[in-house]
Amino acid sequence: MDLNAILNTAVTEARQTLQVDRAAVYRFNPDWNGDFVMESVGKNWVKQVGCDRPKFWEDTYLQDTQGGRLRNNETFVIYDIYNAGLQPCHIELLEQFQARAYIIVPIFSGENFWGLLAIYQNATLRNWESWEVELLEQIASQLAIAIQQSELYGQLQIELQERSHEAATIREAERRWRSLLDNVQLIVVGLDRSGNVNYVNHFFLKVTEYTNSEVWGKNWFKNFLPRSTQQSL
Repeated sequence: MDLNAILNTAVTEARQTLQVDRAAVYRFNPDWNGDFVMESVGKNWVKQVGCDRPKFWEDTYLQDTQGGRLRNNETFVIYDIYNAGLQPCHIELLEQFQARAYIIVPIFSGENFWGLLAIYQNATLRNWESWEVELLEQIASQLAIAIQQSELYGQLQIELQERSHEAATIREAERRWRSLLDNVQLIVVGLDRSGNVNYVNHFFLKVTEYTNSEVWGKNWFKNFLPRSTQQSL
């Protein structure tokens, strides 16, 4: 249920299985900006995750179009960025993290367009095979399910923590209230809906000289009040 562990497993296995230079997950923010959140990358290639320098990967097209064609669950397959009809600014962006060929698959969490799963060939162009595209799409589909489960699990943990905090608050309030009732110099008797005694304080026992066992569970009206006032009370 650990989202980072899920994503790390996905990119690591994808890179090794497909023998690519980089496999990465890109996550959108609510404003359609975003960043790489997990990657597996070969040696001597620029890292996008876990480095101190500012991130330079910002796709203004995806921001302006709120996901563009990827929102329609389309897969992008690019064999060579220099012969794919890409805009110069897009090519310049891809060059900054050394991509020459890539496949990008959208990731949905329910109806929410969550992010992207991508693999990159950096050293050379690559003629992607159909099975490679299909495999990446299947991985993205499984990731979507795992992400949903992880998010639901996270929400559940938050709710449980909130309920635990609320329960602790209630217990503390009950403790303070009980402490007050136990120590106040007034007779305090608690009754259930049937009129049976379910609480008496120490002062009551001191004044009446009853014991708890003589009082608890007994009907207050029938056993401890004058017969003449029972009905009206």
